[in-house]
Amino acid sequence: METRRLVGGILTLLVVLIFSGMILPREARAWGNQSAHPEINRIALELFDQRKADIPFLKNATLDGDKTRGIAWDPGDGTDLFNKTQANEREKQAKDWIVDGGFSADEPEGPMALRHFYDPTQAATPWLTDQRWVTEILTRTLGTIAVNPEISILDWAMDRDQGLGAMEVIYSQEYSWPDAKAYFKQALADRTAGNEFYGKAWRALGETMHLVADMGVPAHVRNDGHALNDADPLEYATNAAEVRNNYSTDWSTAINYDQGVAGLMRDLALYTNRNFFSKDTIPLAGRTTTANGQAPYALPDMSALTVSKSGYIESYVDGKYVRQARQAFWYRMGLSKTPAYTMDSVVIADQQRVLIPTSVRAAEAVIERFLPRFEVKSSVKPDTSAEDKYTVFGSITLQPNTEWPDRLVIRNGAYVRIGEKKTMVKLYSDDFSEFSTTVSAAVGDEIVVGYDLGGYIIESDPVEIQDIPARQSIDATYELTGLELPGRVFGTGDNSITVRIGGEVKTAPGLQFERAEWYSFVSGWPPVLRFVFSIPAIRQPDGTVKTEYNDLDVVNLGVALGEPEEMKIERDEGSYHMTYEFVGYTDGEAFSMPLSTTGKRYPWNNGGSISNVPHITWAQQDTPIKEFRGPFEAGGGFAINFRVKVTSKDMTTGEETSGVQEVGQVVVIALVKRIVEP
Repeated sequence: METRRLVGGILTLLVVLIFSGMILPREARAWGNQSAHPEINRIALELFDQRKADIPFLKNATLDGDKTRGIAWDPGDGTDLFNKTQANEREKQAKDWIVDGGFSADEPEGPMALRHFYDPTQAATPWLTDQRWVTEILTRTLGTIAVNPEISILDWAMDRDQGLGAMEVIYSQEYSWPDAKAYFKQALADRTAGNEFYGKAWRALGETMHLVADMGVPAHVRNDGHALNDADPLEYATNAAEVRNNYSTDWSTAINYDQGVAGLMRDLALYTNRNFFSKDTIPLAGRTTTANGQAPYALPDMSALTVSKSGYIESYVDGKYVRQARQAFWYRMGLSKTPAYTMDSVVIADQQRVLIPTSVRAAEAVIERFLPRFEVKSSVKPDTSAEDKYTVFGSITLQPNTEWPDRLVIRNGAYVRIGEKKTMVKLYSDDFSEFSTTVSAAVGDEIVVGYDLGGYIIESDPVEIQDIPARQSIDATYELTGLELPGRVFGTGDNSITVRIGGEVKTAPGLQFERAEWYSFVSGWPPVLRFVFSIPAIRQPDGTVKTEYNDLDVVNLGVALGEPEEMKIERDEGSYHMTYEFVGYTDGEAFSMPLSTTGKRYPWNNGGSISNVPHITWAQQDTPIKEFRGPFEAGGGFAINFRVKVTSKDMTTGEETSGVQEVGQVVVIALVKRIVEP
């Protein structure tokens, strides 16, 4: 059950009357929770649908999954909340939970009136201190239970309401940003799809978006309380239609939207505080305080602003023309010598034009921040028990980030989709991070593995039945007599790729290299540069296997240098040191491959000769072979003639002689088997 509870009808009545309810119009609360805030959340969801196309691991995700259960406090439940607690169990889609969170964040209105302010310029007292006389009256009447909780909206959003004593008993935060993440983690680990924790998580996300958007209201970041009949004109004038009409993608670029929620709230609050007045924080001429009795803020600097012919105080915010206030009528007409200022509909329209898009963008950033990034993969292989049966292997992997750094256990939501038909997968192991299931399908069907995590849908790329690699392996040896590389051709003309399988020579012309899965340089002579590529094997409807390249599956490709040309070294009798260094290659470069310098010293005293001395001893350790599916891909190349530098030093005279010799090569390609299993 809901633990947001009021303690006593008298306290509730007084708080609601004073801070929001019957005396103040309903829409006079931060952006208005009955229409403006839900509309901000709704547009933020629309913006997310547009932006996610460019966000890795979110571009194919949606929030359009099945309904989830939760505890709701919706607009239809009313705001007449004197003595009752709203804890209505409902089923809604994720987006509806988020939109309605824009409403429930302000309920019950009395306690929330004291918790939705944050002054970024006052580190010691960032909460609401304006109109303290109201809570002082209640405190004298009801005791310490009615004191101002002295908590800012930032701390409320971060669930830092512990230690408030009696006020914590009146109202405890259950839908904060940390709560949203904790609920979602708990929902994933629950074995029931659409469980209550999903609904709580989405509601907490929607309420957090509300709190973030409040930082785009000047009164809420400039300690300007609006109890009794002191409505904030921006909030009073802004309903759902005004939010929709003033929304654009021209939000402020002065704010870093890609950061934690607390930092985002601070940045937006500081931006609003510095660039806009609220009704009671406009500096008063000849006075050291504003209308609400506090010291004027440093910004906006009234002395640096200009006045238009019609009496508007003019400024520019992010390069946009903004009218900050208007001189009072009596002053403009010369009937008063003391400057006074008002905020009319023109001023409010300018605030809406700048602050609504920025508030929506900030709310949308919370959605991006909240959703864990998952990668879903699928693979399929024929089931030998029946022609139309296939085993589907699915996996989901968290891509860690600062909000979700650790592995999440998922015990619900997995499904296999063939076309529009979706079949939920039963959980047999501890979680759904990996699973397998058997389905019926036909050649040409596309199989997708997906997860519906409380309405958050993530799916794998589709696997088409006819593209499923066959379960087979082949030993083979390739001899390469022609190789085409981007920008360089080896063995042109009539040369082709010769294939030996079981002693039988076959030909596979036109084989090209484009990308290597991995490569390694193997020591010894002849040195070998090994590549990995894949050739897909396709199972036909009759059960046979066929590929373009002799029914081969995935293979390991090796390219080797042949034996070097013989080099004969002759020296007179004496003591010499012979040094051999590989210094590069002469032509045919396809890419730059590092070469080591290897010195081998041969002292002898009786003269003689040495043949076939060059060696390459540098090697890179093999990397693990990774399973690779898809079109035939490989890549790379190297020069056709390596050069070796031979240096002879006479140990008696110290005389050195040297020369460069060519080391010829023959290219050989060897393939080794690999079994294709998901």
